[in-house]
Amino acid sequence: MKIMATLEDQFAKELRHCPLVEKTARRLDDHRRGPESDDDAQIEKRTQNPSSPYGH
Repeated sequence: MKIMATLEDQFAKELRHCPLVEKTARRLDDHRRGPESDDDAQIEKRTQNPSSPYGH
């Protein structure tokens, strides 16, 4: 079992540096904060495609 724990730790460390994972984590943080928070990431998303209410 120790080998599995070590592999999981290593995999998690590598994933943290993946751009897609970082982007997804930021989206989850934004979602958790809710629509009332208007930080820079929220503003940036809206300005990328202002016609979409979700910033996609």
